[in-house]
Amino acid sequence: MVHHLCVRACVQVKLMRQLQEEAQKSRQSEQRNRKAIAQLQKQQRAKESKIQSLEAEKNKKEVILKRKMEEVRCVRKTRRLSDEVTLTTLTTSFPSVNTNFDL
Repeated sequence: MVHHLCVRACVQVKLMRQLQEEAQKSRQSEQRNRKAIAQLQKQQRAKESKIQSLEAEKNKKEVILKRKMEEVRCVRKTRRLSDEVTLTTLTTSFPSVNTNFDL
């Protein structure tokens, strides 16, 4: 009977250790998973930040391009008006000059 109690106690101790080891492994696995999730979330935030930064840069460049295109249009319009004034001046000053240019 004493032997039976001793065997039972040894089995119980063995089972308790096994449960503790499994609980420890479970905690470690959960900790690794949390750490991996935190790392992925950090990477995701960094990517989102980069996307926002690139979008802001793109928008800024589009505004600059739009402004420069408007400047080019104004310069072309001014040049065209200047050319028309020059041509008008030439035709009024020299009526015999042929203004029908074949280009």
